[in-house]
Amino acid sequence: MYDEGSRVSAASFLAFCWNSRSQEGPRFGFTVTKAAGKSVVRNRMRRRVREQIRLRLWQFPPQWWIVLNLKKPALSLPASAIAADVERLLERCVRPS
Repeated sequence: MYDEGSRVSAASFLAFCWNSRSQEGPRFGFTVTKAAGKSVVRNRMRRRVREQIRLRLWQFPPQWWIVLNLKKPALSLPASAIAADVERLLERCVRPS
């Protein structure tokens, strides 16, 4: 997965995305290391990023699988900054030039 796809770096996450060539998606996975904090903190980070993905889910084609490795700033960044990171993910991963 990590060798075949592309990688997108943002302030709130590091994303690995690849075209699975199947119409089962889009699929998203969220990972957070324990170093980011206790489970309450890690879950809050997931919820904040997942909400921004949910708002733009219709823009992701069904063949894309994306794994987001969340970073600590995902907890403290404003929602608009996370939304900008998701837009960057769309531009660099799903809609490459």
